[in-house]
Amino acid sequence: MATTTCSTIAGAYSAAQPFKVRLFTCMTIAGAEMATGNVAWGGSASKRQRVDWLPGAQVPVLDAGGRMSKPWYRFFQEIAQNRLGGIDAKTLPEVETTTAKTQEQVLSVQSNTDLAVQAVNACVTAVNTTRQVAVNSNLSGAT
Repeated sequence: MATTTCSTIAGAYSAAQPFKVRLFTCMTIAGAEMATGNVAWGGSASKRQRVDWLPGAQVPVLDAGGRMSKPWYRFFQEIAQNRLGGIDAKTLPEVETTTAKTQEQVLSVQSNTDLAVQAVNACVTAVNTTRQVAVNSNLSGAT
């Protein structure tokens, strides 16, 4: 849903629905503006934004005052908070335990799948044998 209180357009203006929330107090366009929302068949999840969080090789870690420079602060904040989960992230022992439990469950599912395949094969063999007996006995509809 787009909300506009003032809009002055000189040139061309193109828009497509649905919109994420966009609020304007005043919009003046010289030339052309085009806006589009997510399409219904494409899902509504926003694409990941490219964050300029990796400082260049020439950026010093400390600024002139001896404090961490802003680019490096952004880098560590992105890594620690967004990528590693911050204070709510799982500890390494918790990750190891979860991984071990997941592997156990995968092995259990694989074992149950193998048993199901064996049962299906037994049923197929029984059905084929029954069909062949019916064909050999010249029963109507056996073929």
